[in-house]
Parts: sequence; structure tokens; C-alpha cells
Amino acid sequence: MTDINPYDTYWKDIEEVYREDPAMIEHTRRVYTYALRIAEELAVSGEEKHSALLAALLHDVGIVEAYKKYGSRDGEYQHREGPPIARRIMERKGEKETTRERVVFIVGHHHDFSQVDGVDFRILVEADMLVNLPELLPDSGRWADFIEEFFQTNPGKNIARETFLRGYDRDGNDVL
Repeated sequence: MTDINPYDTYWKDIEEVYREDPAMIEHTRRVYTYALRIAEELAVSGEEKHSALLAALLHDVGIVEAYKKYGSRDGEYQHREGPPIARRIMERKGEKETTRERVVFIVGHHHDFSQVDGVDFRILVEADMLVNLPELLPDSGRWADFIEEFFQTNPGKNIARETFLRGYDRDGNDVL
């Protein structure tokens, strides 16, 4: 008997939310994959892992609605529009209220790094940054310093180093 991944049931909802912005499906898959890897390498389990993975799946669900209402995908607007959508999806899936409220908090603050208050939230912001770093900081010469300052978990830092610094010296010069 094979184990069924409980998060698989969320993908239909994710695809529906992003039907007008299909690139966000791939973004979400990548964030989820990094979050799972970080959580496993940290040996996080139970509710913290569950919250981290749900947050990875749902963190940007407000982006389409934010664009429709405000003409912007900025985090401020995602933080307004994402929590009610995330809550509805989790309610339909039967998630516990404490889980829903934790994930909704993370979804509603995930671009405000000063609000990170637990390993579940830290996993999500690091996983999201692993996907977003080239867009947010196009100057590869600044990646090494940013990675050392931003990433607080060893797995997140190691993945960032492997992904972004292989083949570059500390100043971002190609050494291959």
C-alpha cells in the first residue's frame, strides 16, 4: 500500500486559484519542494512541518485577487487578499482551526520578515526566497552577502549556496 501525500489534494485548489496566472503554479511547486527539503533536513515534524508545507502551498494565493483589485501583485495587497482565500481552502479540506489560523497568519505576513516567529514561518520565507532571489536581487555579485545575512537555517543557507554560488567567487564573478 502506498502512502498518499495529504498535500496532493491541495493542487486542484492551487490550479483553480492560479488559472489566470499559470506561472504561479510552477512557483508554488518550487516553493513547496524547497520547503519540504528544508523541513526534512531540519527534522521538523508534526504540526510545525504541516503548517510550513501548507503555508508553502498557499502563501501567494492572494496574488491574482490583489492584481484584480489593486492592479498590483505587491506583498501588501497579497497580505490583504490571501488570508481569506487560504482559510476557505483549508476549511474545505477540514484542517483544524489552530492550523488554519497559523497558516493564515503566515500567508498574511510572509513578505514582512520581521513577523517571522517560528520555524514553520522561517521555512516558508527561506523556500520562497530560494525561488525569488534572482528576480529580487539580479546582481549576482551581491548574492553571497545576502545569503549569509538572510538565511538562518543551515539547510536554507546550504541550498542557496549550492544553487546560486556554485561557479562564482564571492564577488559574483564567473570562475568556471
